[in-house]
Amino acid sequence: METDLLVKLYDLPNPDEAYCRVKQKGVTIHRAMALDRSKILRFVRETFGEAWESECSVTLTAQPSTCMIAVYQKQVVGFACYDATAKAFFGPTGVSEQFRGKGVGTALLYRTLEAMREAGYGIHHTSEDGKYHIMGNGTQAFAVAVEQPENYLKAAEMSTEQNYNMIDGCVNNNPKKPRIIGNRISVLDRLHIKLEERKQKSQPQQQQQQERSWKN
Repeated sequence: METDLLVKLYDLPNPDEAYCRVKQKGVTIHRAMALDRSKILRFVRETFGEAWESECSVTLTAQPSTCMIAVYQKQVVGFACYDATAKAFFGPTGVSEQFRGKGVGTALLYRTLEAMREAGYGIHHTSEDGKYHIMGNGTQAFAVAVEQPENYLKAAEMSTEQNYNMIDGCVNNNPKKPRIIGNRISVLDRLHIKLEERKQKSQPQQQQQQERSWKN
């Protein structure tokens, strides 16, 4: 499942090791300039397609540009953008196949996040009800919903609960009393009762089979 992640720009890891690693391989990371435009867009189009080329072109019109590039022997081998899809969003980003696994993507990520921090992006505060982070980009403020932790118990209950009127945090509880509809027990409750009876009958048989297997 795809999801958007919030990054603490005020608490980024130290990027020096990542920068040093790519520098030893002869790769430099820097902000793209206008004179780099045609070279960058050609690289993105040929390596990743026209969709990313379009997004990247938007970032090259900003002043300063919101695109970082990785260069090896005067050739673009990677790029990373922000403010392309939407304000304060990172991406797209990519590295040529021959330079993958060498830390170039990591260095591009760090440099781009640093640029976003320098531009004033970051969480300003959280709303009083705790439902939204109030973000800033230097000139505007906007709210981003706080991602709620996944309720694993509820997910398990939704997949196993026999009584869907009882989604209450207790996995698979049957109705305490059969419901009477038109002087008759509801069809759903009768089904639950039958299933429970079968389950109880099968338990001793299963236990006997286990005991036999242990003896053998």
